[in-house]
Amino acid sequence: MDWSNFYMTTAGASAALLGLLFVAIQLHLDVIAAERSRASA
Repeated sequence: MDWSNFYMTTAGASAALLGLLFVAIQLHLDVIAAERSRASA
């Protein structure tokens, strides 16, 4: 098995999941901000 294919696939999947994480954070930024303000009060 060629390990470079495995590494490229793993890197691609990691990048896709990281991108989805940033999208989810941006969509729920108001919820996160409300939680932080409520927690500090």
